Amino acid sequence: MFPSSSLTKFLALSRTQLGDLMEIEFIVIHSFPFIVMFYFWKPEKKWHRVGRVIAFWGLLGLYIMMTSQTYGFWGLAVFCGLTMTTYIGFLLRITSPKRLTQLFVRWGLNFVIFIFFAIIFDMPKGVDKWHYSNDVIAYGVLYFTSLGLVEIMGFYQLKWIEKIDIEKIIQQGNRRNNT
Repeated sequence: MFPSSSLTKFLALSRTQLGDLMEIEFIVIHSFPFIVMFYFWKPEKKWHRVGRVIAFWGLLGLYIMMTSQTYGFWGLAVFCGLTMTTYIGFLLRITSPKRLTQLFVRWGLNFVIFIFFAIIFDMPKGVDKWHYSNDVIAYGVLYFTSLGLVEIMGFYQLKWIEKIDIEKIIQQGNRRNNT
């Protein structure tokens, strides 16, 4: 289907490295919302603010350490690069009132696209086994192309998404739990 050998040479990556890249993208998808939620949290109590700083830098450090220990400096660079490329639209277009909504919609769609192509290409169970799949190259190309197209089309700025207020939903849930 895809000219895998030509694409691999063009990218100067082996199938194993592309498998590693997709493993790291999996980590990026899962880590970003948690890191950003702590970044945005603005607690009133001083000890909560200290906890926020510890949680933010602790999580970021944990993910950086995990990728660098598993994949070396290359993994660290890929983690930082994939975080930027996966969420650059969020980072550049963030609007304060709807930032959590934007974050969750991006995270959800990235996850759905990730899983969708895994099903389409019948990728092995467990992203750590994708190195052995001949389809990892086609998967990666279509996954990252899809993320780019969604961004270019302005999906995240659609009116119905702007109407969702995650922060209000969370506050209502907290009120129900406290009563």
